[in-house]
Amino acid sequence: MLCLPVVVSLVCSSLVPAAVAADSAAQDTPYNSSTVNISDPQATAETQALFAALRDTSSKDIRFGHQQTTELSITGAKNGDVYEMTGKYPAVFGFDAGEIVRASNSEADPSAAIEKMVNDIKFADAQGGIITLSVHWNNPVTGKDFSDTTEAVSHILPGGSHSAVVNRMLDAVARVAQDAKRSDGTPIPIIFRPLHENLGTWFWWGATHASTAEFKELFRYIVNYLRDIKGIHNLLYAYSPSGTFNKDTTDYMASYPGDDWVDVFGLDDYTDNIPDWIPRVVRDLGVLEKVAEKHGKITAFTEFGRRDIPKSGKDYGHYDFYSKLREALAKDTSHIAYMMTWANWGDSSSNFQSYTPWHGSDGEAEFKEFCSKQFSSNGFSKEC
Repeated sequence: MLCLPVVVSLVCSSLVPAAVAADSAAQDTPYNSSTVNISDPQATAETQALFAALRDTSSKDIRFGHQQTTELSITGAKNGDVYEMTGKYPAVFGFDAGEIVRASNSEADPSAAIEKMVNDIKFADAQGGIITLSVHWNNPVTGKDFSDTTEAVSHILPGGSHSAVVNRMLDAVARVAQDAKRSDGTPIPIIFRPLHENLGTWFWWGATHASTAEFKELFRYIVNYLRDIKGIHNLLYAYSPSGTFNKDTTDYMASYPGDDWVDVFGLDDYTDNIPDWIPRVVRDLGVLEKVAEKHGKITAFTEFGRRDIPKSGKDYGHYDFYSKLREALAKDTSHIAYMMTWANWGDSSSNFQSYTPWHGSDGEAEFKEFCSKQFSSNGFSKEC
């Protein structure tokens, strides 16, 4: 998404013992580690267990996720809009390392931002949440934000004029992964989604700003640097282009970095036209999961959302959006691990976006119903 300021269920999570997310999710899906087609042969046991559990999830048990769910909100609620409405946290917590890498790019000390993010990740993990981490990298050549599409990729690859800049950025990401540990010292598994929506043109790493070969080389370099040079073994890596492919995955697979660098086949897609969008995106995900299954990988709806919720929160209709999407995915796909919508924030100015209802909005009652139905059907009292 452009803007920035589990147990198996598609529902939101109240207090759960730490470490229950990956371990409990894997209990019903025993696996031999030799069958886990994970990108990191040295991945921690917990990371392998999370991979296996996500890969084997039935779409009927798809998890719901929300970006920056405890960090940002419409109402200013301490624990976020989803929790304020439902009393439960999402099963998947999304974080973004943009602030951390921006500090690194400018050679400022990112320690304070890293410490805050690590504490937030520990909190989410303690609730039983699964962690995802995206990065809205600022342009490493100009220092401007992620939407500055000045050519950069060719300059940050090994031997390029700005390769040291991307290394500093990755060092900051590595510190997050290294410091995010449970009380017993176990590294917390994190799904890292480094260069998302690359088929769009709005980011400096996107289509028209780098060749397909350059994109794949950069993605592989990021994984190699974190996994092989920094020795980080608690990361799963997600590849998540944007938009529709109308049953044809040629473009999607053209920039696919390869099985040795990817664990999650993701898709980012948003809508202003819900009735037409749901069947189309479900069809796309059904096609995508078949490709992922051939590669032994996870399929996830890494970002989704409706962009038409007004600041007033009134009279915007299609309040059953989340339920309709869940039902369609359960009916017409097999193994979508999670669906994560984007962050909420807003004030009295034009700086507003919301991808879930919030307390007091017209969509609140239906969202609570969506949450409680899934919680009841799966028999879990801890997640939404």
